[in-house]
Amino acid sequence: MADSDDDTYENPLTDQRVFGAGIKRKRIKFVPSTTPVATTPGTPSDDSQLSAGEKYLNAVLGKSSSRLTGVANGIAPSSDTSTRPTCDVCHLPFSATSTIIPHEASLAHQLCLRHSYPPSALDRNRKGLAVLQSYGWDPDARTGLGASGEGILHPIKPKEKRNTVGLGVKTNGKEAMPKEKAKKMDAGQVRKAEQEDRRKREQLHKLFYQSDDVERYLGGNG
Repeated sequence: MADSDDDTYENPLTDQRVFGAGIKRKRIKFVPSTTPVATTPGTPSDDSQLSAGEKYLNAVLGKSSSRLTGVANGIAPSSDTSTRPTCDVCHLPFSATSTIIPHEASLAHQLCLRHSYPPSALDRNRKGLAVLQSYGWDPDARTGLGASGEGILHPIKPKEKRNTVGLGVKTNGKEAMPKEKAKKMDAGQVRKAEQEDRRKREQLHKLFYQSDDVERYLGGNG
């Protein structure tokens, strides 16, 4: 091995063999475009006529998918499905002897059921509700006001009244009270304003919390 390695490395690069030299490759025989493709006689299999979706259903659902694909392609269902009773709610055939899951618990039947709403939150002791019910209005029917149910369904949304103007009076927006502008004060004016506020607070405290008995007692001790 050492002699062979030395001989290899002693040869100049120009005399060394190219990588992959000496490897024999088999020739690829391409089919000419003029030669017709040989076809085997006979009828094609059923799988070749199915679409990708039908093949997927056959792989997932098995035998039950053949019935679904037949209905989708316009093939009449078998006599078993035609003689089955039909549900009045979802209009689908069902088997009364099915032990796996009842038809009423199936997803198709549950989706076709009418939604059950909770009863109305209106106070049943209201006089207005009693009057409406006497005219044939049902508070739990989720219909509008009136015997025919063509009125409004939800009450009018209240709006907060932020002024002292009487009800129904139309005011002009230009007559609004002008806003007082903030006065700019220096440090001395701010200090004087704080002293004035403190003096007013002390006067109010004396008016509300000062007791003559306590003052007389304290003055007597002094």
